[in-house]
Amino acid sequence: MLTAQVFMDYLQQHGAFHGPPNVILLKSGMLSDAYVNQRIFADEEKHAEMLRRIGDYIMGVKAALDVDIVVGIKTTGAIFAKYADSDHVIFNPHDGNTLSGDISGKRVLIVDDTSTTGSSIKKAIESCRDAGTTVVGVLVTVRRDKNVTAESLELGENGKLIVLANIGFDIVTEDISTDELFAASTLVQGLIARKYQMREDVGYAAIRQWRTLVLPDIIYVGEPTVKG
Repeated sequence: MLTAQVFMDYLQQHGAFHGPPNVILLKSGMLSDAYVNQRIFADEEKHAEMLRRIGDYIMGVKAALDVDIVVGIKTTGAIFAKYADSDHVIFNPHDGNTLSGDISGKRVLIVDDTSTTGSSIKKAIESCRDAGTTVVGVLVTVRRDKNVTAESLELGENGKLIVLANIGFDIVTEDISTDELFAASTLVQGLIARKYQMREDVGYAAIRQWRTLVLPDIIYVGEPTVKG
């Protein structure tokens, strides 16, 4: 049986989970002490066994909610959906919020990997409803913010939010000024604007006296070189 502990241990073993004492500047501009990268599952051959376990987990939820079809949010959510439903449909929030197939009249389960603000999920819910479906549930493998709930996603009275694993969402602001937060956020937005077209070795950015490595979609901050 797939549990939160088993799943998070797997991510950590494969270098896809970073926790305290690191500080992560997310692409949303928020700082946190935890970061999960589920894009590792793009290598389906390497992670085939775990993907099968995730698929079994989703199939159990699908049966419990009497779901007709699974809709996976591109990219990783769509990979997960494939292992649970051969007839799955892909929702693409990066291409006009499109759906890859006709799902009108269906009872739908939406699958995503990591939920921070829930914005992509809300877009998927809206698109599915516009396509004439009943969204009976949303499943995320990792929820970063516990404020993302069935209510905040507007799933309705009977809509369910299923979460495999929760991780902390401690916003780190101590000893970092508003100007520095703004500068860091601006840098991240710049990376987004360039569609992540940056090599890991391009260069370094200084945020106060923290050692920072610029990555495609986050700024990874290690131990501070100087405190105070």
